[in-house]
Amino acid sequence: MPVWQINITTNPNGGPTKPARFEFADPPPQVQAGDQVFWSNNDSQPHHPVPDDPSQSGITEFMPTQIAAHASSPTFAFGKAGTVGYHCLLHKDETGSIDVGAAPVPQA
Repeated sequence: MPVWQINITTNPNGGPTKPARFEFADPPPQVQAGDQVFWSNNDSQPHHPVPDDPSQSGITEFMPTQIAAHASSPTFAFGKAGTVGYHCLLHKDETGSIDVGAAPVPQA
């Protein structure tokens, strides 16, 4: 199974009226149910991504604790296919989603 990385970054396009803000980078497009995924925090602040609806993702949480600055989470796997929305518990306007494809059918 492949291992995929989702990055957390700071959007540098801030300005006098719009400060730089944290954001989830675009997720990898080829993730399938059962693939291993981890979060990479490339920012100076901690983050704690969680699924919007655990019944949608097939898992109740991506990790039990927040990700420290400049660190990575343990790996996890999405339990089923579908679009999974997520947000950061520490930064409410930090949101994202990932389209998880169906796991391949094993060849007999």
